[in-house]
Amino acid sequence: MNRLISLFSILIFANHLDLNAQSFFFQDLESGPYQVGFTVKYQYDYSRSYQPKYNYEGELEGENTNRLMQMAIWYPAQASATSDYMMLKEYFYLAEREDYLDPLSDEDKKELDLDLKGYKFLGHPIGGLKSMAIKEPKAQPGKFPLILYAPSLSASVEENLVLCEYLASHGFIVAAVPAKGTNSNNMQSGNLEDIETQYQDLSFLLNYLRDYPNVHFEKIGVIGYSIGGLSNIVLALKNYHIDAVVSLDGSIASEGYLGLMEDAYYFDPLKMRAAFLQISKNKNFPDRNPSTFLDQMRFADAHLIRFASLNHWDFSSSSIFFNYLFNPENEGENAIQAYPKQCKFTLEFMNAYLKKKEEALKFLVASPEENGWNGKLISKRYTKGKKIPPTQIQFLKMIRDQGAKKATKVFEEVAVENPEFKIFEKLEWRVLLQLGDELIEEDKWMEAIRVLDLNLKVYPDWYHTHYALARAWKEHGNKEKAVQHLKSCLNFHPRFEEAREMLAQLGEKKVYQSYKVANISNYLGKYQYDNTPETAIRIFQRNQKLMCEFISGNSEHHLIPDSKERFLMEDVNAQFYFQFDKDGKVKSMRMLGLNSGRYGAPRFKVN
Repeated sequence: MNRLISLFSILIFANHLDLNAQSFFFQDLESGPYQVGFTVKYQYDYSRSYQPKYNYEGELEGENTNRLMQMAIWYPAQASATSDYMMLKEYFYLAEREDYLDPLSDEDKKELDLDLKGYKFLGHPIGGLKSMAIKEPKAQPGKFPLILYAPSLSASVEENLVLCEYLASHGFIVAAVPAKGTNSNNMQSGNLEDIETQYQDLSFLLNYLRDYPNVHFEKIGVIGYSIGGLSNIVLALKNYHIDAVVSLDGSIASEGYLGLMEDAYYFDPLKMRAAFLQISKNKNFPDRNPSTFLDQMRFADAHLIRFASLNHWDFSSSSIFFNYLFNPENEGENAIQAYPKQCKFTLEFMNAYLKKKEEALKFLVASPEENGWNGKLISKRYTKGKKIPPTQIQFLKMIRDQGAKKATKVFEEVAVENPEFKIFEKLEWRVLLQLGDELIEEDKWMEAIRVLDLNLKVYPDWYHTHYALARAWKEHGNKEKAVQHLKSCLNFHPRFEEAREMLAQLGEKKVYQSYKVANISNYLGKYQYDNTPETAIRIFQRNQKLMCEFISGNSEHHLIPDSKERFLMEDVNAQFYFQFDKDGKVKSMRMLGLNSGRYGAPRFKVN
């Protein structure tokens, strides 16, 4: 019974004969029109090991050391006269079998029942109480949106059972997996590895439910509580099929976790495409639970709801239940009254973004007073997401299908509306140039020129694009334009021989002359990023030649001064750009990669 008290979540609905029965614990929480069915499935994830294959003696550890996934599923079911409801103690049994395929033995059940024997709720032995869910009844015909639930640190699937059953009764299929550690039943401390593991568990669950009966796989939501309210955001950032995300006092509102996620390459609010609902505490002290991620979102609707007088555990039906059960004097009416509102907000959020119900969205954006609630206890904020810019692939397809003129207009619109968003920020640098070359080969000269002009907007310092444009204008019969771009090309790459040859063919000639540096000693020394000597570049003189040495690669190259600020590397497509202080002394240097047209970070002179 190692996970019983801390992980159990149940709030019992009293009247099971009426499909609209209310919880006698949460009098304001109305179930929906559907009977709730429940089932649990087990399947190994063969892509991940859970335990080492061999033990210390070099012997096989067991028949299967892969990760076993326990998946709880609540679903809209056909009305049934059966009384085979899930008992409270049967959820306890599930919590004990997260790592085992075989059910709990009769002996272990008896031991667990004895442990439960002394606990009563409103005079009833809690082990004998029932939930709303019936064991594996026939599913309701039709397709229903899917909602995944991510529990808190090391918690079991039934942690927010009331919410899961409530949503299923309103026409959603809800599925949960335990929040297990990478290699053990318990998470470590909510570190990045735990978050990644929970994200992978949610991905496995989603993949498992891909062909599950009655799932409308084009409508997917994810709910998470505590650390689950951060892992579910990771899922949405990595999977654009997610339409709606709810964070119940999630770790996304923790400065510590936000700092932890800074180094994760995927953790970028600008990449959020799913509508987001953050339900938090500290209405009167919002800095304690910052909405940093939500505030930085741009391209999805964002809803923020705060409660004034709640604790972290007041967002889980299990925690409220046990606080009431064992410490009734510490569990005031605030949590009892607030939890149904959390469920209602979550339901209407899913109705709005998975079922596209206009009335649900009106409910979400209305003030607390308009919803009939006390505005002193609840605050609400809504920000409508901007139009989502095209992805790099979509943008390239737009060029092909609708033309470069249309794509350029979209590019400029995105740049004006969202200057912080870069369509081509991580685009492989040859793609637009390659597309321009393809259009040239197809004799689509003007279209190729438009694509290459667009490439200049993306990479203005790239000599390759100017050379390609010169070639295109030359073939198109416009010598003036060709010469113009050849000169621009040589301005960025003065020693580019192909451009010089084409310029000569057009009757122009440009002889390269190196720049004579007045005070060469000003440039000599070591340059490096802050506190990283392994990144150092040393500039020195040898036999009247100016040289540079990359410390990490132990390689030397001849430098040719082109101006006071720019030195060329003789045998490498790169250039050094120097920066000076107010007294004219060199203080730093940046490196420009000619093949990419991109500048590196400044290296500062250290001696």
